Amino acid sequence: MASSTSQKRGAKGDSTRYRKKPRTIHEELINAAKVLQRSLRMAADQQNPDLATLGVIVDKIIEGDPTSDAILDLLNVPVVLTGDVLPHPRSSALADGQCLGPNSAPRAALINADRETLAKIYKSVLAATSTHESNYEEEFALERQQAIEDGQAAPTPSDAAKHPAWDVEQTERPMQIGRPFDTTGPSISIYHSIFTKFKSLIKNPTPDISPATVAQSFDLIVAASAIYPTENDRMKVITPIVQKLLGYPIVTVPSEFGFRPDGIIIYPGSGEGKIPLLVMEAKNEVGTGESDPNIQAAFSFRKLWSYLEATWARSRCCCPGFVLSVAGPQITVLGGILTNSFIVQPLGMSLGLSGSPDPDGLALHVAQVMTALRTCLNDLKIFYDDLEKSHRLRADTEGAQWPVLRKFDNFVLKYTSKNLLSDRIGRAMFNAEVNPMDEKDGQNAVSAKVKVKFTPQYSEEAHRLLAEKNLAPQLRYYEKLEDNLAVVVMDAVDGQNLASAKRGSVPEQALRNIEDALTTLHNEDLVFGDLRPPNVMLCRNGVDGEWMNAMLIDFDWAGKVGERRYPGSLNHKLGWAEGVEAGGLIQKEHDDAMLQRLR
Repeated sequence: MASSTSQKRGAKGDSTRYRKKPRTIHEELINAAKVLQRSLRMAADQQNPDLATLGVIVDKIIEGDPTSDAILDLLNVPVVLTGDVLPHPRSSALADGQCLGPNSAPRAALINADRETLAKIYKSVLAATSTHESNYEEEFALERQQAIEDGQAAPTPSDAAKHPAWDVEQTERPMQIGRPFDTTGPSISIYHSIFTKFKSLIKNPTPDISPATVAQSFDLIVAASAIYPTENDRMKVITPIVQKLLGYPIVTVPSEFGFRPDGIIIYPGSGEGKIPLLVMEAKNEVGTGESDPNIQAAFSFRKLWSYLEATWARSRCCCPGFVLSVAGPQITVLGGILTNSFIVQPLGMSLGLSGSPDPDGLALHVAQVMTALRTCLNDLKIFYDDLEKSHRLRADTEGAQWPVLRKFDNFVLKYTSKNLLSDRIGRAMFNAEVNPMDEKDGQNAVSAKVKVKFTPQYSEEAHRLLAEKNLAPQLRYYEKLEDNLAVVVMDAVDGQNLASAKRGSVPEQALRNIEDALTTLHNEDLVFGDLRPPNVMLCRNGVDGEWMNAMLIDFDWAGKVGERRYPGSLNHKLGWAEGVEAGGLIQKEHDDAMLQRLR
């Protein structure tokens, strides 16, 4: 099945086609790295350690690793290959036995040409990073403005969401909505706590649900299960029930917008412009209306915020809001935000309102979901109330750019970068400075550099265990949110990862550190799982400043033996130990075998 999907995507172009023409030097760097990545695949048959190292470097550039002089040095080393010639990876592929055409060239020449291009751009990025540390703020602002302009230029949501028009739309003006897969954004809970609260209320529903809400939910089940001639007929029955459940009027947008969602809930403040607390799109039945209501609703969310007159809100927050998608008897609750791009994603499983053998039990569950949504809409109104007040007072806010975590324990965070893992689905990481806060005068003391990471899974136990022995960065803060998103604050390590080191030059002391780390974990029945060069940091010793010591830095895969599994998205081309497979259990022997590959 995976093979067939891959072939289908390949026929139309690989996943990089869902990226706009680069607007910044950082995007040029990512694009150049992906070009070299494709060239390297053409030489996959070569057992060449230099190619393997180059492949790891390219992967980390794409993942957003910080730039370094050591990486640039490695990129400047020419690749030498032996063997045949193959067509350039960006020319048409040849069938077995077919003669090479005029686009053919030695693989080494093709790889080195792409490598030199990447090295040139990398050098520019390195220079810009060292001289303009705050460029990320300007870059973020440009990307955000581009996202808004894309929303304004896009066709009406109903036209843009039709197949295959939405495929074109996601190529030219992509949103992070998960269609296709590589446009999945980081969790929106990172940027606003309202979405974490909604998921928490679903997971731990309040017992204080009114009898009227349960009865109205039963009415919704009956109404949604009925068969209607048209979408309008369905919504004439469904909308009044949803209004009662949520406690807000559902209205249409003014005609001057040029498009009309099936309904919106407007923030009832006195400020200029109409802020959508919730956007609703519906289809009479699943498969009707020529489009997916989830996609159309996402495009409507973008269009509304792009045309919004209330710039006081758009410029001062991440524009949080809810989206309600109706497809026949199915209802889906989604959330949306605007950071440097628009992100819309489901906040749970769709509600199937028909066919349940326990309609009373289903009605109670629907009541819990609708109560959670009503509660969060009320909180969202309060959020915009406070934002409007701060606007009138000309007070400063930082909601548009930064994650919601701004302080922990007795410390405050100042973010100093954009998301460093923008190409890693479901994950985000930021550079930041942490300052201990003096409770008496509120003045900040000397800051320390940290990494702030948001990830679906993380082993706090493994990280703390190694940090106690100085075999991992100091873990300053860890929290598991109700929606299972882990928040990690760790010290930034002043060093270089093993992928940046010259092959065969890893100090014995560093190898002993790695071995000690694995022994420490294994003795507690813990596994590390991802022991590759990018996840090992070489640190200078305190005597002569040489790269002598090592730390493990990524604990996303670490966990208990017999419990933690490799991800289903495991990249088999990275060269794993024997027995490693996607979805398989991580074994101690795998860690040991990967250690031998580092020697």
